[in-house]
Amino acid sequence: MSFFPKEIKVESTSRYTKLDKGTTRIRMFGKPFFYYETWLEKDDGGRTPKRFALNEQIPTSELGPDGVKQVMSIVIYNYNESAIQIFSISQKTILKAIKNYSENSKYGDPTGYDINITKEGEGKQTRYTVIADPKEKAPKEAVDAYENENIELEMLLLNGDPFNHPNEKKPQTVNKDDLEF
Repeated sequence: MSFFPKEIKVESTSRYTKLDKGTTRIRMFGKPFFYYETWLEKDDGGRTPKRFALNEQIPTSELGPDGVKQVMSIVIYNYNESAIQIFSISQKTILKAIKNYSENSKYGDPTGYDINITKEGEGKQTRYTVIADPKEKAPKEAVDAYENENIELEMLLLNGDPFNHPNEKKPQTVNKDDLEF
């Protein structure tokens, strides 16, 4: 018999998606939120994000050493983690692939199918491959997890917590007829 019962989990799941080497399978929910992001150096040697609305002028004094990137954040279900997370994407290869799938009439809206993102290499040699699965209904566990959240992506602009937004629960956004049982 184990010291810990198998129901006790000691690993933690982040609320934000981090792509590890290998393949991460996701399902997108809701609408994406686009903004600009730069990373500023902190006095303690760390870094902190600074975000700007797309229509906002970015003062040069607020630019980090790596410049500014356009970012798309979206709520996802991460199958690898069995959790709802925010996926903030700045990698152009991932953004271009998702945009291409969304503009392809056989795929369309990326909330209608799963997406597999494979990460290979390290540092400047990192490469991403994005492959969409055929369209299918979102699994019940993913829809249920999403409906139990109230995420406000716009809070990212304020460096606020998008998971603890005080608004009431959002109205149901998934058609129950689209669920597989």
